[in-house]
Amino acid sequence: MSLVKLGEFSAHYDGPALDDHEMDVTTLGPALLSFGYIVRAVHKGLYPLDKAVPTVRVQEFKPGSFEVLMVIDLPLIDNLAGFFTSQKATAVVNASAMASPIVVAIAWVARKIKAKATGNDTENIDELITQAGDEIASKVIDELANDKRVIEHYKQVVKPLETNDIEEFTLKGQDGSVLETVNEIEAEHILNFEVPEAPTVRRETCIVEIGTPQIAKPMQRKWRLEHDAYGSISATLLDEDFATMVVQGKVNFHSGALFKALLRVEELDVEGEPEPRRKFEIITIKPVPTGEQTTLFDEDH
Repeated sequence: MSLVKLGEFSAHYDGPALDDHEMDVTTLGPALLSFGYIVRAVHKGLYPLDKAVPTVRVQEFKPGSFEVLMVIDLPLIDNLAGFFTSQKATAVVNASAMASPIVVAIAWVARKIKAKATGNDTENIDELITQAGDEIASKVIDELANDKRVIEHYKQVVKPLETNDIEEFTLKGQDGSVLETVNEIEAEHILNFEVPEAPTVRRETCIVEIGTPQIAKPMQRKWRLEHDAYGSISATLLDEDFATMVVQGKVNFHSGALFKALLRVEELDVEGEPEPRRKFEIITIKPVPTGEQTTLFDEDH
């Protein structure tokens, strides 16, 4: 089978326990397997049109406390053109001159996970967005950094730091450049990090009254709606057709006017709070015809 090399990277573990340049296979093995999972997850996110599955192989053990050089290979198949034309691939193709796009993305995912685990989630990837030319790569990376399975596998990567006198993990690019580091304390935070529960999402059709119409910037500002079940709510408008009508002055917002809306409702249960936290988006909305303007909050089931 023909293979194309997507990139190379090194996993470097450092500390007095590794002065003899040896590591217990029961410590190293799970970390190597987890690198394979993370590589496949990042590749799938960045190159969704490519049906081939990359593999990670150990190329050599390099001098140092303990360093493993790994190579990412991809089977060369007929539809590989999708890999090169993928929009998400283009988004990171110029991300770094020191490492391949997929290796850079892995480093950013690792950095984001560490930031969340240590309570220092002020990290942003504006630098990557600037280099990439759009925000597609940043969204993929953020999704992966919040993926429970990716986080659990990254825990296996830093788990060797639980071993006495293994003090630091470093992810390096092909040229030896440092892409990410984790020390003992940061590793402890990562290993203890629990992924927050994902919110539930549903769609709901309802009749609402608009309390605060956003005439000038309908899709840039929140709308206040009066909802039968939730009372006064704030929602983001996603309906471009309705927004155009608003800007053109074709929507009447007189007092008591009713509107039929399809809402996207995101709910997250928070311990200690009696009601879930809710986020609302208006997928579609249109005025209720004059003859049907009866009572507020007529439900459409």
